[in-house]
Amino acid sequence: MIHKLLDLYPKLSFLPEDELDFSNFTAVAIPVSPGEKPQINKSRFLTALSKFTNLDLNIELANWPDFTAKAGELIEIPLSAGTLTRIYLIGTGEQSSDDIRKAATSLGRKVKTSSSKVLSALTEDKNLVTTQAVAFALSNYQFSLKSEQKSNKPELTIYGDFENEIERADVLATAVWQTRNLIHTPSNIKNPEWLAKQASAMVSATKNSGLSISVKSGRALKEFGGLTAVGNSSPTPGPRLIEITYAPKGSTHWPHVVLVGKGITFDTGGVSLKRPYDTMIGMKSDMAGAAAVLCATVALARTKPKVRVTTC
Repeated sequence: MIHKLLDLYPKLSFLPEDELDFSNFTAVAIPVSPGEKPQINKSRFLTALSKFTNLDLNIELANWPDFTAKAGELIEIPLSAGTLTRIYLIGTGEQSSDDIRKAATSLGRKVKTSSSKVLSALTEDKNLVTTQAVAFALSNYQFSLKSEQKSNKPELTIYGDFENEIERADVLATAVWQTRNLIHTPSNIKNPEWLAKQASAMVSATKNSGLSISVKSGRALKEFGGLTAVGNSSPTPGPRLIEITYAPKGSTHWPHVVLVGKGITFDTGGVSLKRPYDTMIGMKSDMAGAAAVLCATVALARTKPKVRVTTC
């Protein structure tokens, strides 16, 4: 049986300020600041949007007297202006990192499983753009192996010259997304051999010579008593020791970090033999530690920190 997992990861991008054009988007996200009277701060973006839609958004905001602009609070304004069909007014609280995360998460959940193309102006702070993009992406996370699935996924474009910030956000969100996929895969699919193949595929996909992988099995594990004692309870395919190394050329004298993750895939059966049943449901996540360090190490091929890493 072929188990197909759809790629539902949303596209992340940026729009330089001098290229502002609403005609390619279906929705716009605007920040609202709290106060005695919540308000939308004046900006070039707001002026251009008001001209494009013929709307005074502060007047629209006044129609919602209970709106306080706390982080993540959202107002949806339907409209028809070219391709634009929605404007989202979103409370950003004190514009802290946590507040922007909540605001972006609220936006992401609102457009989840849709084909919305969202242009966001929630923050102009470079330090918060990555937070916004990661939160939006991860709020759209889904895992399903159903034979019939909807493949709709939204796109987020952040207004401003934020190429580096978006690139970093994509690295971080992708690493978490891949980690979740590994964890959620059921144990009738996920065994040590499967996990090793997934790790090898991830390393190969980076096309980075500084990242390498070694997989030990069978007699090569004779000195690893603890691993074989547990892993041999599932003799087919048997346990694997996965070691990933990030050591680019010239990194000999860099600081060296070792990451270790527990990778028990719980593919040995026994679910129907143990009580209580509900404690068994989450055991497919018994390899979450291994998934986390694996995906974190693979992400290093793109972030390129000056540190050597060995992961197993």
